[in-house]
Amino acid sequence: MGELLLELDRHDEAVAAFRTALGRTPNRIHSLAGYARAAAAAGHDAVALDSYRKLAELLEDADPGLTVAEEARTYLATNGEGPTDG
Repeated sequence: MGELLLELDRHDEAVAAFRTALGRTPNRIHSLAGYARAAAAAGHDAVALDSYRKLAELLEDADPGLTVAEEARTYLATNGEGPTDG
């Protein structure tokens, strides 16, 4: 549901949908990534930053080519945070 709302540019509704999904499964990577994307699109910068931080932490040991891990690292680097030290 969150992905559909995000595609429809209903960003605040997407944030709420992803928040609900994360309430059921807190560390689900796809829900956390969607939440981060929706928050960024809605202008909720602090929420997006926190979500991308958590995503980067969860994916710290992931394959460097994993798209969602790269997305998190890029967002953090672009928004004033360097790469995470492992």
